[in-house]
Amino acid sequence: VKVAGNVTQALIEADGSVEVAKNIIGSRVTAGGVSTYYQEVSFYLFRLKELLDRVGKAVSQLREDEACKACMEKEEHSERIIIQLLLDSKYHDIIEVAKILYHKVDEKTLEKTVPELRELLAGLRQKIKPTGLSRIENMEELSILSSQTEKAYEIIKKMDYSNAHVEAAYIQNSEIKAGGNIVVTRRGVYNSLLLAGGNIILKGELGIFRGGVIQARGDIFAKELGSPGWTRVVVQTKPGRTITAQKVYANTVLKIGDLAYKFEDDDSGIRARLDSSGKLLLH
Repeated sequence: VKVAGNVTQALIEADGSVEVAKNIIGSRVTAGGVSTYYQEVSFYLFRLKELLDRVGKAVSQLREDEACKACMEKEEHSERIIIQLLLDSKYHDIIEVAKILYHKVDEKTLEKTVPELRELLAGLRQKIKPTGLSRIENMEELSILSSQTEKAYEIIKKMDYSNAHVEAAYIQNSEIKAGGNIVVTRRGVYNSLLLAGGNIILKGELGIFRGGVIQARGDIFAKELGSPGWTRVVVQTKPGRTITAQKVYANTVLKIGDLAYKFEDDDSGIRARLDSSGKLLLH
């Protein structure tokens, strides 16, 4: 799809690339069809797997604690109670991620998804309720959910997202999803969601991102992230990728995999990445 002028208050859905010569304002643009759906789901599967494994590790550690071990020996369904307490407190994000997956893989889309994802969602809906109630009885059931999540993620991760890109001069108050790259060629982006299976590149005279969320499976390049007015910005990619910006303003959050850093002050010369030990580096 090629647009010679502006896209305003519009919906564009294309199996291939979308090129907009000027601006995208108040619109939803999707390039890549079903691949963008799977790409978005894969973000949450990756996060769910990490959280489930952390809960399993926490339960194992508690089982080794002498005081907790004594309580578990006396209490019936002790592992179920501990898992519920962990979900209620430190790992409540599991509930939020599950709710997002339930919303994205609803009754209308369930039959169109890969079998591994259907199998996971069937078990997950039984064991984790949107209300926060956990019906995970023990470590064995927790391990099964983790294995099913990993299996679905690995299948989806192998899909080709790379052939559909979005390019525009400027983006404002919009939702942009691309199986491949998102490239903004002039002024930048304001108050928008950018979701890409490849790289996200903000170049041109300004190359700024002022407000919103960026998620990519590839590298992210911008001249400026955030704003002097403390506009909320979240920028995320997966391990092994890099977030590069000449300047980052306070109240901007950079996330690589499960590690995040929130800037309390303005900073410059950012090249965020994970080192060989898994530590998040900023420069």
